Amino acid sequence: MVYSTPYKIIGGVRRTSLHKIMKIKTTFIIFAILVLSFIGLRSGTATTSRLPNSDKQISSTKAGPFNFLSCFGGSDADDCDDVAVDAAGHIYLACHSLSNDFPGSKQRDNSQDADRMDAYISKIDPAAGKVIYTVRLGGSKWDGAKHIEIDQHGNAYVAGFTYSSNFPTTSNALRREYIGGKSDAFLVKIKADGAIEYSTFFGGSDADHGYSVAFDKAGNVYLAGTTWSDDLPGIEKGSSNKYSGSGDGFVAVWNLSQPSTLRVKYIGGKGEEYLKGMTLDDSGNLFISGFTQSADFPLRAALQKKLNGSQDAFLTKLARADLSYRFSTLIGGSGEDHAWGVAVDRAGMPYLAGGTGSSDFPTTTTALQRSYKGETDVFVTKFNTTGTRMLYSTYLGGTGFDLSYDGDVIAVDRDGNAWVVGETHSSDFPTANAMQTAYGGGEGDGFVSVINPNGSSLLLSSYVGGNDRDILEGTAAAPGGGAWATGLTGSRNLQTTGSLQKSHNGGRFDVMLIQIPVPGRKSMTH
Repeated sequence: MVYSTPYKIIGGVRRTSLHKIMKIKTTFIIFAILVLSFIGLRSGTATTSRLPNSDKQISSTKAGPFNFLSCFGGSDADDCDDVAVDAAGHIYLACHSLSNDFPGSKQRDNSQDADRMDAYISKIDPAAGKVIYTVRLGGSKWDGAKHIEIDQHGNAYVAGFTYSSNFPTTSNALRREYIGGKSDAFLVKIKADGAIEYSTFFGGSDADHGYSVAFDKAGNVYLAGTTWSDDLPGIEKGSSNKYSGSGDGFVAVWNLSQPSTLRVKYIGGKGEEYLKGMTLDDSGNLFISGFTQSADFPLRAALQKKLNGSQDAFLTKLARADLSYRFSTLIGGSGEDHAWGVAVDRAGMPYLAGGTGSSDFPTTTTALQRSYKGETDVFVTKFNTTGTRMLYSTYLGGTGFDLSYDGDVIAVDRDGNAWVVGETHSSDFPTANAMQTAYGGGEGDGFVSVINPNGSSLLLSSYVGGNDRDILEGTAAAPGGGAWATGLTGSRNLQTTGSLQKSHNGGRFDVMLIQIPVPGRKSMTH
């Protein structure tokens, strides 16, 4: 049984099948955990320091430098998987680090931290180049966060998972005790001033991973991820809602002030599932994404009714009231396909992004790239609200390895443009209005691409990288236009801007944080 999620390959990418790439484990496990301050914490450690039919020929033009590009980190390895932006323009980073001198934080006592990997959460004022606060939290083992969302009051909601039985929890937690197995999921709410308002374990007697979090105006929180536990809380006795096989997705919802409202739904078949992404539309419907190896994956009003390969992506829509299926469909080709991110626009239409090893992944006739180009390609698919039709579906990539993975890899802006980030090893990755038109070298570059609402052209597409390994893993649309993205960099030759941190601070990796400008109105088409 595989308990671990696919990890990044530190120090280089082995050119092999997508499945093997995504299954590789490394001794440097890099996930994030976002939690702030220590008010009401029961255990663990928390410190806060304030401070057509044929592919479009995409031309390579240069639009100018990034509005903001900075390294961020200490003297050891640092990484962020997700980024969020509030209405005031503050940036929130969910990071994890081996550095004892992570910016804005107090030094830790490594004698009590067997794995040394701790979580760091930083709130940044990019205009001033200032860290407003940095928070560290961790137990005696490995802890990591995968997703962060910010509400209108500046409260942060975080999902992740922990191997620490003494992970800090609050007195109002759904569950204060480590439940068992190799890991438990967690959900944390942090107030705007950096104090932890809520922190809880979630899981059963086996391994549980939290990958995504959401909230609604009624005070409900939603936690989604992957579980190997057949005894999750919130399941009524005798219910047909049961664990199905070798790892299922799950969605849990409850009101933070009313633990008795907990409801949980398993999502999966007899094979293995990874549930990676979740978002809510304005009506409170849930969209969840991931990948499955189950021939009996639960489908409703499905556009694709059976597995086309050994592993396909999935998109599922659930009703908020009772977590019943609105639709559930597979999408994939004869190879292996992975959906990581899901986003929804103001009209309630969902967008799916991930990676594919299928030369016959479904595409639409007007897609900007209809042909499979390399060892793996990114895919981006937009559905109608009922999941019965693909409004567009496109490959995105060059002749090498290209993938969007391991974070919140897609965001949709107010105009319906899709912002997608990831990693490329292609010297011919498609560019448009690029800030960096050429591959930077090393063991991979990050990329950011902006796809117009009908999927026919790139408004912007750029490499982001230097002479070492660079990955972009999370992105968030900014309220005033444009977007932010984060990931990691091993490059010492990035052309940084702004005054947050002028250069790489040492160690194998630093966090990379970039602001992406509003793309030009000129679209790069055939």
